Amino acid sequence: AALVMVGFLSRLSAFVHGLFFTYLWMMEATYWNNHYYLSSLIPFLLATMPCGCRYSLDAWWARRRARNGGETMGLIPFWPVFLLRAQMFIVYTYAAVVK
Repeated sequence: AALVMVGFLSRLSAFVHGLFFTYLWMMEATYWNNHYYLSSLIPFLLATMPCGCRYSLDAWWARRRARNGGETMGLIPFWPVFLLRAQMFIVYTYAAVVK
């Protein structure tokens, strides 16, 4: 989670965090919580998104390489933002309906 937070190898860190959190959540199989579902789903979504494009160590290294003749990372497209918002909407709407 700390590597995801600072943006070090963002996609790999998000995937590994998702695996560990999902494993720990599944070990407690008798307890269902929609927030755990969300906390398990978000890292896997982040692993498929360009989450290290801006304010992260990955972006810092890309800018540093760009000064030395490498490519720089671009802006974040809208689809990842929309997907995360939609997932939050689904989980919290379901929680409101159930309660």
